[in-house]
Amino acid sequence: MLVVFDRFVFRRELSFVDVAGFAGFFFLFMLWFEPRGEFDLEIDEAEIRVVRNGSVKEKVKRERVQTVRELKSNLFRRQTLIISEYGAIGSRFGKSVFVPGSLPEYEQVKAQALSWLDRR
Repeated sequence: MLVVFDRFVFRRELSFVDVAGFAGFFFLFMLWFEPRGEFDLEIDEAEIRVVRNGSVKEKVKRERVQTVRELKSNLFRRQTLIISEYGAIGSRFGKSVFVPGSLPEYEQVKAQALSWLDRR
């Protein structure tokens, strides 16, 4: 972000080192913030919850679901389903549940979340 800011504020050209540094930082950032660890996904008719170490970390209520988005896997990320109370941008920063594609019940969770979105 600072490289792009520097480019537009000071009007200087981006060098290869700037772009490579940004790409390296971005790659490490994405690895650092990749959800890891064991968790339980609890779903009922009222809400979906992510439970880690016995406490609820994230939850989204059925009547508040605004976004159900599926991110396909590529070089930098795994397949993930995002269920959020906010729009596309707010889902990264607000109340959201991220369901990894490797979860055996992934398709069932996806179908239920989409049905919640359709009922609105």
